[in-house]
Amino acid sequence: MKKLLVILSLVFTVQAMSKTMVCQTPNELKVVKIDERKVTFLRSVSEQNIREVASVAHVRTRSVGKTLDKVLMQGSVQYKFHIENVDKFSDVDDYVTMTSETGHSVTYPITCQ
Repeated sequence: MKKLLVILSLVFTVQAMSKTMVCQTPNELKVVKIDERKVTFLRSVSEQNIREVASVAHVRTRSVGKTLDKVLMQGSVQYKFHIENVDKFSDVDDYVTMTSETGHSVTYPITCQ
């Protein structure tokens, strides 16, 4: 029974992570495309297939049920993206936290699609 639960949990985790999403902060301060293995910073939502500002492949991912967390470093800033439910995005529950190397932290709500 425990093996079955572990296998089902892994299957749902892989399904949740296989979704590519584009998320943005208010006023497009930050626009990112989140894939299974990397996070790509974009100039704007309208240019998501044209221009990439930077791409980070070393991303720590944590997925529990339908919740997805991605943590990465871009320059000297640590980004933590939190998606509460990958099947149903929420402007209230989804956010990005940016922390500088001095410890200053800013949290923005994100809109994903």
